[in-house]
This record gives sequence, C-alpha cells and structure tokens, in this order.
Amino acid sequence: MEYYQRLELNPRASAEEIKQAFRRLARQYHPDLAGAEYKQQFQDINEAYQVLSDPQRRRAYDQKRLPARPPESNSSHVVFRSSSLDDAPSRAEKQAFAQAVRQIKERFVQKSYQEAVRAAEDLVRSYPRNAEATHVLALSYQWYGNVLLQQGDPPQAKVYLLRALDTEPHNRELAFEIQRDLSRINR
Repeated sequence: MEYYQRLELNPRASAEEIKQAFRRLARQYHPDLAGAEYKQQFQDINEAYQVLSDPQRRRAYDQKRLPARPPESNSSHVVFRSSSLDDAPSRAEKQAFAQAVRQIKERFVQKSYQEAVRAAEDLVRSYPRNAEATHVLALSYQWYGNVLLQQGDPPQAKVYLLRALDTEPHNRELAFEIQRDLSRINR
C-alpha cells in the first residue's frame, strides 16, 4: 500500500499535515458515519496513519520507497525503481543496461544533469519497451526540471517537468510531484 497516496499527502508532509489528513479522511470514511461499506477504506487510512505518524516506522517505510525528487546537494547516491529487463534477452545486454543505469546515477551525483538526461534518452532509444528505462528517463526529466526551477529558470523547468509527465503518465506519485512543482511555477 502507498501510505502517502492513501492519506492524499505529499511524501514530504509534516507530522501536523499527516495528522490533519488522517482526521479529515477518518471523518469521511469512518463506518459509523459513512456506512459499513467504507470499513476497509477506514482501516487502510488508519494503517497509513499508524505508520506515517510514528517517526521510526515512517523512516523505515520511506527507505523502502523511491524518492521522486532530485537528489539533495549532499546526497551520495541516487535510487531508481528496478523492474525486469524485458527486452534484453542476453546476460551481456542485461549487464550493459545495468551499467548504463549506474552511469546515469553517477551523472546525477556529479550534478551533470544535462548529461544524465541525454544518457537516459539514449537508454530509452536502446531499450524502447523497457519500463525501467522509461522510468529512469521520466525521473531524469523531473530532476532536471527541479534543478532548473531552483536555478531560477521556470520556463525551461516547465518544459522538462512536462516531458517527465508525458514520459510516464501513469506514475501517480511522479504526477503528484510534478503537479506540485508546476504549481510553484504558476504562482
């Protein structure tokens, strides 16, 4: 279960925001108020709140999740979601794919964002049906868009954020993050 989505929260939500979201949703879905058919939704909301409201459990949960934001300036690593390599049948191709992903991560760590984006685009050209390659490209666009936003270039940031959304339109967590970033641009 994606606890942040269940509580309709940004993964960077504060403890107070988590509490407010839980209270709002608990009133909406409590079986005594909404009806017995909402019992499961209420239990899911309660489970999410129990994990996210406990700092230690939240940290453990967050470590299992993927960051959908650019690496912090003092970050020493970048994490991408893994999936099966569906269009590289040989072991050598799988190793080449893994090496390419490692190189993209390294470019982000080195803050060579444009190079990382170009390498991710090359990866998708080489493996057009691979979900992980598509995911890496979407994250690369989003992260570079965030960097451009931080550097004070909102028009160019918007271009890359929209590319990220177009690249992986069904990734709800990524879409949530991008919509948040776009709202910062439109203020």
